[in-house]
Order: sequence, then structure tokens, then C-alpha cells
Amino acid sequence: MSKPKMQFRVLGAVLGAAAAFAGQRVATAGWHTVTGEEPPDPSDPTVSPVKAYAWSIGSTLLLGTLALLVQRFVATRSSAAADELGAG
Repeated sequence: MSKPKMQFRVLGAVLGAAAAFAGQRVATAGWHTVTGEEPPDPSDPTVSPVKAYAWSIGSTLLLGTLALLVQRFVATRSSAAADELGAG
């Protein structure tokens, strides 16, 4: 594997981890702002199904969107770097 390709894989992993961490914090803060409560534990049988589904769907959509944005960002940068190196 070429060095630039490996660098972009590492960049993608680091940015992905940072986005997941930040996304989880944003999702938690958003839930707290909207409901005034801590996010529910969907596996807790005492949590209402509506709250469990809302938290699961909302946080998954946010984190999935962030993951997609990171993947597209890294792919765009990787492609531009490959073009600069004449490998495109």
C-alpha cells in the first residue's frame, strides 16, 4: 500500500473517531436540551418504547450522517492528492 493511501486511511480513522465522539456528545446534549432528561438506555425495560426508539433513531441518524461526511471528506482529499501526484 502506498504511503499517501495509508495516510488517508489513518486520517479517515482519526476523523471518524473524533466525529463519533463529538456526535455522541452533540446527540446527548440535544436530547437533554429538548427533553430536559438524560438520554434513555434503550435496553432498559422500564424506558418507554417511544423514548427508546426516538433516542436510537435520532442518535443513529446523527452519527451515520457524520460518518458519511467524514468518508466523503477523506475520499475527496485522497482523490485530490492522487491527482496532484499524477496517480489519478
